[in-house]
Amino acid sequence: MCGEEVGYAISLEGKESERTRLRFCTDGLLLSEAHRNQTFAGYSCIIIDEVHERSLQTDILLLLLKTAIKKRNDLRVILMSATVEAAKFQEYFGGDTPILSISGRQHHVEEYFLPSPAEGKTPATSTSEGETPVLEEEEATPDVVETAVCTALHIHNHMGPGDILIFLSGEQEIYRARAMLMAEATSLEVIPLHASLSKTAHFSSSKVHCQHKRGRDKFDYRKHCLHH
Repeated sequence: MCGEEVGYAISLEGKESERTRLRFCTDGLLLSEAHRNQTFAGYSCIIIDEVHERSLQTDILLLLLKTAIKKRNDLRVILMSATVEAAKFQEYFGGDTPILSISGRQHHVEEYFLPSPAEGKTPATSTSEGETPVLEEEEATPDVVETAVCTALHIHNHMGPGDILIFLSGEQEIYRARAMLMAEATSLEVIPLHASLSKTAHFSSSKVHCQHKRGRDKFDYRKHCLHH
């Protein structure tokens, strides 16, 4: 049960107890804790996932952890990533730091790139079936949200059923895109997900992920910061 042997802590809430042995938290929270606990006393192992993203907070954490393991031989640090150049981190922590590579099943991924909206282009109003959406030259102000909506609707209208995950920069953009999509296609299930949602709303979103109706595409809007 969450809060017993396994718990979590984020900026505004958490669920853990004296029995907690495995704790999930953000890099920012761990960094804040490190200011008063520079040797990470109470931790036997610290795992940092997606280390290749190299945020300022993560880089400072790596500096503090490198200092801490010189004072604590029992502290283990594990850096995880699917794309990182491991040799750089191995050199940073010491040449004898072991690298463990775990192979996994790879799924075929096709990448499509649209011209940047920053170049003064906005989404085309229509595309022929089977083609990737294109952008037209216009004098209107570039709009990343409109571009995302245009692309998503093209996928919904011309490709097979499935789910679409879209990352946007903030809550305002998430809800604006949601409104635009729902106005264009009422059959879609558009699910917002961001850090400010209540636990009840997060739970409801999780249920929809598992139970959405067959034959309906599902759009999931997320803020990038959820992965930190």
